[in-house]
Amino acid sequence: MRIMLDTNVCNALCDGHNAVETFIAGKSLWVTSAQMSEIEACSEPRRARLLVIASQLNPSETSLKSALWGHFNWDEMPWGADGGHYETLKSKLDEIKRNDRGNVNDALIAEVCIIEKMMLVTCDNGLAGVLNRYCENQAILFPYSSELRNFNANP
Repeated sequence: MRIMLDTNVCNALCDGHNAVETFIAGKSLWVTSAQMSEIEACSEPRRARLLVIASQLNPSETSLKSALWGHFNWDEMPWGADGGHYETLKSKLDEIKRNDRGNVNDALIAEVCIIEKMMLVTCDNGLAGVLNRYCENQAILFPYSSELRNFNANP
């Protein structure tokens, strides 16, 4: 089974949420440039810890399927491509997570999962719900709240 990791899975691992680590152990792990740009956008020292976790997980990287100018470098997306799912996924995410700037990346990541038939592992209830309604049984949700993250955060 090929597993697409949502960025929040790295956050959960960073905060000691071991259930996720147990589930993904030994699986074929994947990311896109979207997850890596989210990690790079974090402030230090969290960014450094997330990069170490990402390195330890050693996921393979696959390309985005839709081009979204202004969001990524030109070499991180296919020129002129439209994977056919982004607009619908983004619209559905916007309905439940209004004004969430993460909806762009979430829709792009979900689109890759659909096209490449990968299972998304995420801690985002909204994203898991949208993907599972759009393409049945394509996401696994590991509940993880920001309150738990703040409580367990390392200095």
